[in-house]
Amino acid sequence: MDHCTGLSRRQFIASTAALGLFAATTPAFAQATPKRGGTLAIGIEGASTGDTLDPRSFNLPYWAVAAGTIFNTLVEVQGPANELKPGLAKSWEGSNGGKTWVFDLVDNATFHNGMPVTAADVI
Repeated sequence: MDHCTGLSRRQFIASTAALGLFAATTPAFAQATPKRGGTLAIGIEGASTGDTLDPRSFNLPYWAVAAGTIFNTLVEVQGPANELKPGLAKSWEGSNGGKTWVFDLVDNATFHNGMPVTAADVI
């Protein structure tokens, strides 16, 4: 038994063989061209029956993960220091003590169906 990993030699060989078999058969299941449509299933704990896809109601870590998977946001929060980086907004500026914000949107942003993203959509 390997004391570093906790795997026996037999377990290691069996795992390696299974991985090789998986790698060899995966291309057989791949599609030549992507197929549009389908259902996105995300396994995340913390949801409730009262949840909606309205971003104004996102107040749990669950929604941070879900929103990051489904939506682009105006501003992205990155890294352990929670640095603000451009998303759909290429720049932003606050005024009136942070009560008013002006966002300059990126050019040519579109929805999944090709329709342009407008300021009215963001509001």
